[in-house]
Amino acid sequence: MPEGKDASASTSTLEPSKDHLEGIGRAIMKRNRAIKIVTVRTSSLSGASCSPAGDDNGTDIIQSGKENGKDDNDNDDGLIIIAGMKRSPLITTHTERGVKAVINLERAFFSPRMVTERKRVCDYVKDNEHVLVLFCGAGMDVMQIAALTNAKKVVAVESNPAAVECARRGLRLLGRNGSLVGGGTTRRRRQKNGEVLDYGMESDSVSTAADATERIVIVEEDAIRFMKGSEYGSFDRIVAARPKEGILDGDLGRRMLNTVNNKDENDANGVIHNTNGKGSGVKYLEAILPLLSNPGGICHWYDFASDSELNAQPTEQQQQYGGAIIQTVQNVANRLGYGIEILDLVKASSSCVAKRQFRVCLDFRVTSIPPLSQLEQSSN
Repeated sequence: MPEGKDASASTSTLEPSKDHLEGIGRAIMKRNRAIKIVTVRTSSLSGASCSPAGDDNGTDIIQSGKENGKDDNDNDDGLIIIAGMKRSPLITTHTERGVKAVINLERAFFSPRMVTERKRVCDYVKDNEHVLVLFCGAGMDVMQIAALTNAKKVVAVESNPAAVECARRGLRLLGRNGSLVGGGTTRRRRQKNGEVLDYGMESDSVSTAADATERIVIVEEDAIRFMKGSEYGSFDRIVAARPKEGILDGDLGRRMLNTVNNKDENDANGVIHNTNGKGSGVKYLEAILPLLSNPGGICHWYDFASDSELNAQPTEQQQQYGGAIIQTVQNVANRLGYGIEILDLVKASSSCVAKRQFRVCLDFRVTSIPPLSQLEQSSN
């Protein structure tokens, strides 16, 4: 079985640069008879829409093959079918821990490789928390938090219309799931260097899938616009997977921007990435911090890191480079007047998202907030 393969229910997706693709596709289907279609990805996933051909502003909504004047099976939707039934759009379902999500493979991003990470976040959610999930995609994270914990309210924000439709369809499936019973979980603490990191409390209460659907609010809107219109301190926990901000962002161990100083810089090819110092998720962090409750509001911030940043014993050069994620978050907090505590930095997936690159999660907690007048000034 080739490396770099994602399987969602009846559909399997390969990374490109594979020879004899049709033969590989048939071999996969022969080995796993549940798979009816095999596709190859032809474009990267980037932008706030996190769609195969979406631009950095999330405005490039992919058209079907017929709308492009092409055959449905030979389009530019980021995927091509190499084996199995020919159909468009490519919509499938994926089930984790009893929760089923609807996935539009052509128009929205979803990674089954983050199943362990989704469970980790659910384990840390406390009873009666208000949770915000930014860039929710197909909504798997949202539905698991609502169905498998006792969160009071889960707000999902997504700007990609195709992904929002998937999330809403998944929500309807969740409401009909009579066998799923959620509530408090047993694993609430994680040890690191001998220190116990306490994220949540155990609970004996339970909830049903029908209860969960009533606690979920799906908002189709730009993440920044939504956060700017929300009240300060309105969420106990925020889950935010930073979108890629350029073709080099997170690839080959190179960061697109100088994250420590939050300044624009030239890439390895001398191309200037001009984002007014708002790269590496800075603009999102600036909007996230005011929404976290004090004391104790927690953010699960997803970013991209090279393997050198995660080495147990990094070299001096790697230490300087590896601190970029933490330093970016700390710099934003310091500039806005927030006190934060870094809780953990973990791999969100065991597999690479690019050559020697991983999706990682930085957990941090708000310990103090600036005066309201300073908050209002910084938001203008």
